[in-house]
Amino acid sequence: SKRIFEADERDLKSFDRLAKLQGEYQNLLAISVELLSALEDALSGKMMTPDRLESLVARVTGHSIEPKQIDVSRPKTATGFMMASIQAAGMQALKDAPLLPSINYDKIKSDLKRLSERERVTLLQALRWRLTKSVAGEQRDAVISSYIEHDLLGCDKNSSHNDTMSSNLRSKAELVREYTARLYNAVASLSKGRTYLCSQHVDLLALLNEVLVTEKGDSPARQNVLGCVQKLSLSRKLQTVMIEQGMIEWLLSALRDQDSLSEYSLHYAAALLMNLCLRSSGKRRCVALAGEILKILLELIEHDDLEIRSYVNGTLYSLLGEASIREEASAMGMAAYLEGLMTSSEPGLASQLEYIVQQLASDKSNDEDDALSEDEDEEDEEIEEDPEELDVDVDESIDSLGFDGDELTGERLLCENYLGIMTSSFSVTKPKKKMVPRHFDENLIAF
Repeated sequence: SKRIFEADERDLKSFDRLAKLQGEYQNLLAISVELLSALEDALSGKMMTPDRLESLVARVTGHSIEPKQIDVSRPKTATGFMMASIQAAGMQALKDAPLLPSINYDKIKSDLKRLSERERVTLLQALRWRLTKSVAGEQRDAVISSYIEHDLLGCDKNSSHNDTMSSNLRSKAELVREYTARLYNAVASLSKGRTYLCSQHVDLLALLNEVLVTEKGDSPARQNVLGCVQKLSLSRKLQTVMIEQGMIEWLLSALRDQDSLSEYSLHYAAALLMNLCLRSSGKRRCVALAGEILKILLELIEHDDLEIRSYVNGTLYSLLGEASIREEASAMGMAAYLEGLMTSSEPGLASQLEYIVQQLASDKSNDEDDALSEDEDEEDEEIEEDPEELDVDVDESIDSLGFDGDELTGERLLCENYLGIMTSSFSVTKPKKKMVPRHFDENLIAF
């Protein structure tokens, strides 16, 4: 069923993380064996040589040891070196996350409306960098909380700043559109940011949809709006609005010419399509488009990117729960094609393809899953943790403006031109971990 498919999807996404952990474990195990061997030698009366001790300390701390930095004739010089190394690492972590100074949001909002194109672009970039280059944890939480508190993106419908940000997304200046979209995309990368953007979701989604339709080609502005929309699709409430506003139809029009799309756009388009097609209303929307959507999915199913293939498999599995779409797929000879593909796929993907083939051969009614999907409309809980690194700083085209070394950018620009009266004083509370019982009938995760 869907939950088995979901488990395989999580397995694939966790594979790289597991491999890294296994490598670290093997390294830790090797160090432990070496330490145990040294302890056994000491108990049997064998002398610990300076070279061996230095080698052990270097492996444990990850730092090279200078000659005579550890003296075996003096007790605790090795442990002292290790403690100093740990303390230095802790102090460095504190230095990496200073309290950022407060900034004058009233002036920023005014300047986002009146500055020249070049100046607005650098200000938009600086605001985004303050978020994306912050240290994950309390520092980043303080930045996003400050942006929300001062309504930086104009999500308050009664605020004139709402019109300013909408105008920037619609600007005739390509870079202004791009850097406004990048800022929205960065804010949407965080759970608090998505909650903030959801506060005026219908109007915002209509605006983002407008940008997707009106942008010419796979521009950086369109890529970032698409990334923002996909992240917002983690909200079931917004999924419903997206489906009603024709987002599935737009995605199909974009995916018709896959060669014209960047990897970024292809990845986020495939993920967004899966999120919307997991909903019963999304599946019903696809019934009239069955032939076209199945053709597009079959073109993507052998893509080199494993995540894109997983999104495609998830979309197929969900859509084939509809009897009329199953009939269309059977007429296309999909079962034989997928069975042939299983023989050359990795175990995890092959398992997903097997579920799809079983779904294709099934005559089971989809009513039960549809009822579950509709019930989920009542819940709107975020299910993804915030990433350590945000992915919206890639391929920036701001260098084309020819900045010189003396021009203010980033945090320097904010501190020189927009410094607040006092440093930020609001506290950032650490959220309590919410204990969620895991059952076999847990809701299907949207990516």
